Amino acid sequence: MDLQLLQSGETLHLGQQLGRGGEGTVFAVHGRPGQVAKVYTTPPGPTKVRKLSAMTVAANPELLGIAAWPSDLLVDRTGNVLGFVMPRVSAKQDIHELYSPKSRSEAFPDADFRFVVGVAANVARAFGTLHREGHVVGDVNHGNVLVGPDGTVMLIDCDSFQVRDGAEVFSCDVGVPLFTPPELQGYGFRGLLRTENHDRFGLAVLLFHLLYLGRHPYAGRYAGAEDMPIERAIAEFRFAYGPDRWANGMERPPGAIPLETMGPEVGRLFEGAFGRLGAGEGRPDAQSWVRLLSALLAGLRRCAAVESHYYPPGVDTCPWCETEAQTGAHLFGRRPPGVAEGVANLDEIMEAIEAVAGAGAAPPLPSERPRAGAVRPRRPLRGTALVGRRRPSGAGAARAAAWAEWDRLVARWRREASGAAFEERRSYLVACAANLADLPDQRSQRLVELEAGREASQLRRYLDRFRIAGANITGIGPGRASMLASYGIETAADVSRKSIAAIPGFNRMLTLELVRWRRDKEASFTFNPNQPVDRRDIQAMDVELAARRKELLAELREGPTSLRAVAAQTRVARERLMPLLEDAWAALERWERR
Repeated sequence: MDLQLLQSGETLHLGQQLGRGGEGTVFAVHGRPGQVAKVYTTPPGPTKVRKLSAMTVAANPELLGIAAWPSDLLVDRTGNVLGFVMPRVSAKQDIHELYSPKSRSEAFPDADFRFVVGVAANVARAFGTLHREGHVVGDVNHGNVLVGPDGTVMLIDCDSFQVRDGAEVFSCDVGVPLFTPPELQGYGFRGLLRTENHDRFGLAVLLFHLLYLGRHPYAGRYAGAEDMPIERAIAEFRFAYGPDRWANGMERPPGAIPLETMGPEVGRLFEGAFGRLGAGEGRPDAQSWVRLLSALLAGLRRCAAVESHYYPPGVDTCPWCETEAQTGAHLFGRRPPGVAEGVANLDEIMEAIEAVAGAGAAPPLPSERPRAGAVRPRRPLRGTALVGRRRPSGAGAARAAAWAEWDRLVARWRREASGAAFEERRSYLVACAANLADLPDQRSQRLVELEAGREASQLRRYLDRFRIAGANITGIGPGRASMLASYGIETAADVSRKSIAAIPGFNRMLTLELVRWRRDKEASFTFNPNQPVDRRDIQAMDVELAARRKELLAELREGPTSLRAVAAQTRVARERLMPLLEDAWAALERWERR
């Protein structure tokens, strides 16, 4: 098919079909590797033509760098507009492929959290560029943001955006409720004029999905008896992660990381985006997100246990290690190689541990020393301070208090000064060494278990191919699919009666529909006995064992230092506590002389 470019009059030769959607078809263009042509199935009407014309006039390097923005119109020989040309977007994935560990491991296998934060900042930059030009996305959703393997971002389906041309505004007539701000929930989109502040809500939802492992900010546990779908939660400002979530009757789903994990500043921006005050013009703008996400990226710390884990500086321990321990999922980056056979310098490490001297034998307590002529205090029998129903006398109560103080100090002595903590630490390190040496045997045993479970593994991989989002399941629309994803249920492999029972708003009928859908998919599965253990199962095992090996090695290499610290603390405790014990025992002796 040959068409002409309106501005230059040049004839364009369309090449291979690259994609087809509801409105039209996208083609490669001969001689223009950086461009593609979109040809409408039905020629656009006059209003759409004016909008496309305004977009080609507005096209500039900034817009063309972040969006598949129309740069020229395609016309036939009579001048009728049939489509437009735009930048070619290649080797990019829908942004939702980056959200959850399951899809990220396939689409972005090398991605760590630095990559995710960088992409989030680039999404905010793209929105900022669009807003500076006076335009609004309008229909913010997963499908109109693409991410490249280098972290670059492109906005697509730009001809549906809300475009301003001087005083005239061409509206965006479509929208997705899950990205629509509370003040617009329930409104029709046709002819609705939206603002940059409305876009800021959708931007914040996208960023929340990225930073919080695919969770929707309004998908949570509702304390009330009635159903709380995400759309209603948005309309009622029931942000499931904010500090006022309890007042709103909401709590985040099990296993979801807290809002404060990303630091107080990030938390405040999300509160501003999803709280009631943001419904005016108060939501954080794109540039605020760019500044904060750039700072977050610069401050990320590498986890000592897992090299692919980078986490915010405001938390004490790696949240990704905790999440992996709870869920068994591998969150970021490629899985490390298998467990090495032993540790070359383990003997040297253990020799260094054994060479550390403890604090020595504990000196005897005052009560254990022979003291010539001293009257040994006797503990009062239980209840002797009471006479009938009378309260104990002042002297009796004081004597009981003196014994209580002695008992408290002795307990502290045994806990802090006896040397038991040193021996416990040494025993723990010996156990770590034994565990480390046993890791290769553990791996062999687990390989045997994987071999025995090949059929179950093949079935799980097969069911993982069928995603709930976009599936034709009665009663499960985008809102409920997003709620399921926020609880870690994304594919047929995740579906079970037990897993669904934990999710609010999913009654018996919806559960039956999901289970029936899974069974339908399961019925088409065929076990292949000749297929070996899936490499991904071996990798999942190896990442766990490799992380454990690194953790044990870190403990052992730090062992001599930690033992010396415990011995020093024991000596300090003895010096601090012995005078107190001497005084307490002397007080008891005085009571005996009365």
